[in-house]
Order: sequence, then structure tokens, then C-alpha cells
Amino acid sequence: MSLYNYQDLLRKYQRSVTFTGDYRESEYAKKMLIQYAESFEFTKTYDIFLSHSYDDARIIKALRDEITEMNYEVYVDWIEDPKLDRERVSKNNALLLRNRMRRCKCLFYATSDSAEKSIWMPWELGFMDSHTRKVAIVPILDLPSSSDDYKGREYLGIYPYIEKSVGALFVHESEKKWIGFRSWLEGKEPEEH
Repeated sequence: MSLYNYQDLLRKYQRSVTFTGDYRESEYAKKMLIQYAESFEFTKTYDIFLSHSYDDARIIKALRDEITEMNYEVYVDWIEDPKLDRERVSKNNALLLRNRMRRCKCLFYATSDSAEKSIWMPWELGFMDSHTRKVAIVPILDLPSSSDDYKGREYLGIYPYIEKSVGALFVHESEKKWIGFRSWLEGKEPEEH
């Protein structure tokens, strides 16, 4: 098993699309809005609400694609709700996101340098923690880690973290205490291995 790596996700993204030009992450996300504008179903439920920084759009797209390849439904706001006005933080945006989170079984909190600047992510985490009690951190490291034991910073350390293996996700409380993601969603607890 391993943690997610920023460069690996970026390479995955680059293999998945023809990308020319020197776009910022947020400009890429705006382009993706056009592709998904007509596809959202208002009654659809999701396994995962992917909380992230909009500035990480390319790696979030690659992460979402990788998780959906494992047959999980993943909500990413700028893909599923392209009409959401990201330029203006408003009550309507918050109400829409709250309604979407209610249709998700859990939240994955994708950490990155950009995530530390997000005004939405702490709110999403708090809402989902109180709503479902199912929150896990997805550490996205700048460099490969020699250890797969993740120690979250500050309050993020109270939540379990996600590791990946070939075609599978695992929820870890520590390096030796973990459970398969599907079992965790069903309410089972990580066990010592």
C-alpha cells in the first residue's frame, strides 16, 4: 500500500488528456466545467465527497479518475456542479454544497500545500464529520514517503487516512491498524494487522 503522491497524480492526469499551454490549475478546472455541464443528476448519491483546493484541479481530476476506476462514485463540485459560482462565496454556494454533502456517504479531505489556504475545506470537513462521522484524510505528498504511516497535522491527525493498493483503498488509523474502504463505509472499524 502507499500514500498518494502529487507528481504521480500529475503524471496520471497528463497521460489522460491532451494538454497544451501553461494553464493554472483553476483555468483547467474552468475548462472542465464545460464538459460536465449537462451531466449532473440531482438525486444521485455518492460514496465520496472529495474536499480539495480548487488550485489543485489537475491532480484532483486524476485522483477522482483513479477512485472512480475502483467503482466508487465521487463528488467533485466543479465537475458535478459546473454552474456553481466559485468567484463569489455566497450563502447559495454553501447551501448547495451542504445539500450535495448530504447525498455522500463520506468525505475524503485531500491535503496539499494549496489545501491549507482553502476557506471551504475546513467547513466541509466539519459538516461531514457531524453529519456522517465518516471522514478520512487523503495525504498528497510532494515527495514519495519512505513510510506509509501518515501523521496528520493539527486537528487532521484525529481522522484516519487513506492508502491505496492496486485497485483498492484502505482506511488507516495507524500503519498497522487498517481496514478496507468498503468495510469502513459499512461501519466496521480498522483492525490491528
